[in-house]
Amino acid sequence: MDDYISERWYSDQKYFTEKVKELGGEVLVEIAYADTTKQMELAKKLIASGVKVLVIVPTDAHQAARIVDMAKKSGVAVVAYDRLILSENIIASRKTFGIYFLLMLPKSSP
Repeated sequence: MDDYISERWYSDQKYFTEKVKELGGEVLVEIAYADTTKQMELAKKLIASGVKVLVIVPTDAHQAARIVDMAKKSGVAVVAYDRLILSENIIASRKTFGIYFLLMLPKSSP
């Protein structure tokens, strides 16, 4: 998460967590509080812990692309939530206010 200034993030997290649990998954939440360095550290921590998917609210589209590259090397899928990440390796993007949904599958290796 980027920050928790808006009440909206609490409800987004609640509904997201409920759905993932309903589907048999687990959600780990880390908050970078708009600090791009902290977001990178948290991403490294989550990838090292063995997560299968990172859902990122990027603090910076270019910096977050580095997280995507790092995740891809570890076999971790990345979903950009609410803001775009400037990377061709994103599997999905969701924007909540100005609606778009974009699905990009990772390129298969030859």
